[in-house]
Amino acid sequence: MKYIETVLIIFSALLLSSCGSGKIQKSSGSSSPSETSQSELPAHIAENQSIVTAKVEQINSINKNDFTIKVKILKVKENPAYLSMAAVGATYILTPNYKLDEKRDIIQTEENFKLLHLSSLNIGDTFKAVIFYEQDKGWLIGKVL
Repeated sequence: MKYIETVLIIFSALLLSSCGSGKIQKSSGSSSPSETSQSELPAHIAENQSIVTAKVEQINSINKNDFTIKVKILKVKENPAYLSMAAVGATYILTPNYKLDEKRDIIQTEENFKLLHLSSLNIGDTFKAVIFYEQDKGWLIGKVL
């Protein structure tokens, strides 16, 4: 009887060790989360968009076309087609996202005209806009509503 128990224990140990080595072989082909290389990480934030009402806290102008606006978000209306990253009560520094031609000059469109007009706002003024976040550029104003 002891012989059968010994054989069963050895057989079980061999079976478990072979199952374990199979798991190791399978996992060695894929990266663990801590071993993920930079090339496998997402290159950018998911496409996002928020329709906001914002209050101007500060405008930093280099010239009429090149400016940023520090705003406090008063209202956020989410678009179900996009992820919304803006939060009510948060303060963001927004940069206009002009439509440009192939020479990188601002195109004369109504959307760009409305973006340019933001530089003439005063502290305390409010406006409604579509904003979004890009990892390399920060918060951008896509469209003034």
